Amino acid sequence: MFTVIDLGGLAVVGYVIGRVLTPIAGALGRRMEGQAVIASDSDPVVQELRGELDQLQERVDFLERAIASGKSSAELPPMRTPV
Repeated sequence: MFTVIDLGGLAVVGYVIGRVLTPIAGALGRRMEGQAVIASDSDPVVQELRGELDQLQERVDFLERAIASGKSSAELPPMRTPV
């Protein structure tokens, strides 16, 4: 049979699991319902990511123009190491 200590330990473990899983289950439920968390445009991380995305788009545009121009690799500027 179970002792009082066993039942108390089981209750504590159940409580901890419930406290940990409740927010996770709520977040998963909201995501499945389509209520995702939306970052605001004033968030500095969003601004930084937009800047990086703009730089990547410029690089892709440059490469597309370079490929379309048909220049040989000797005519292209030398490769740079990203900073």
